[in-house]
Amino acid sequence: MKKKITCFLVTAVLATCQTTPSFAYPVSYEAAAALDGSVLTSTYSWATVYTFNKNTDPGPYTFPATIEGGSYVSGFQSGQYAAPAINNIFSGIDQTQYLTTYGGGKTSIKFTSFYDYIGLFWGSMDQYNTLQLYNGTDLILSITGSDVSEKANGTQYHSPTNQYVNIFTPDLFNKIVMISTSNSFEVDNIAVGTNPVPESATMLLFGMGLIGLGALARRRNR
Repeated sequence: MKKKITCFLVTAVLATCQTTPSFAYPVSYEAAAALDGSVLTSTYSWATVYTFNKNTDPGPYTFPATIEGGSYVSGFQSGQYAAPAINNIFSGIDQTQYLTTYGGGKTSIKFTSFYDYIGLFWGSMDQYNTLQLYNGTDLILSITGSDVSEKANGTQYHSPTNQYVNIFTPDLFNKIVMISTSNSFEVDNIAVGTNPVPESATMLLFGMGLIGLGALARRRNR
């Protein structure tokens, strides 16, 4: 598999780099500490977060959306699901309710608005976990656990397979679908929003493209 070196932030403070699979859209792993016991959440103040802490109203925000499929669970059940966790210490394990998609199942969340950013605390990433983004009926993005972590082997209590994943898309979406062919696809603190400022990674790629076009133009003029 083709790979690239991706720089990211841990809790938006310490900069580090890791080897991750090559991916078309800007992906980052910065996260803020969640104050409700769910460990990690989005750092972006302009995003709104699903906490899944209430059975009838996911989170304390007014968030127009329709959720179909999936189960609200907490803790773990052997062979079925496990709470997202960055380590095996109490403070590193999600102590709140979260969303699980069981093997062979599908969960969809349809919004009443369109967005270009999604963040989620993705627990025990597996290669058979698939996240899809739709604009209406058009699929604009489909990624698996292997696309965001080279160690997507379902390991629990391990940060490389339990991360807060941020994805910025050039195309707007209004629906997300989570699919898992085996137990399970666990997520918490799903955040969506419209990025008010161009993402630095996107601007970097744009700048590199302009440099490349300039170099090409200079060659043609020689």
